[in-house]
Amino acid sequence: MEGKNIRYVVSYINRDGMRRRLKGNTLSTRDLAKEALKAVLENNTRELLIETFGEVAYETLDVSAIDCWEQNDPKGIYIDEELNPGQEMFRGEIKDMMKRLK
Repeated sequence: MEGKNIRYVVSYINRDGMRRRLKGNTLSTRDLAKEALKAVLENNTRELLIETFGEVAYETLDVSAIDCWEQNDPKGIYIDEELNPGQEMFRGEIKDMMKRLK
């Protein structure tokens, strides 16, 4: 995408029902982000991830593209639907609200 610095992160749907990035560095390729996601799952128990982020988060862990500043810091914490077509972005009440806004 012209004018954008696209990088990749591990993301999840938070308790508020919105997809956001997991803390950590942005990565240059989707494959590197997949490896990071694999490491999160291998180095943490299911129970710990659910306790920390919630059950919905555990069920929705994924890799997402994110727009970054020139120095590769993300421009925000929430994931842009336009950069990730087909990825589930919302759950619960926020999902219904977003449908009404479209």
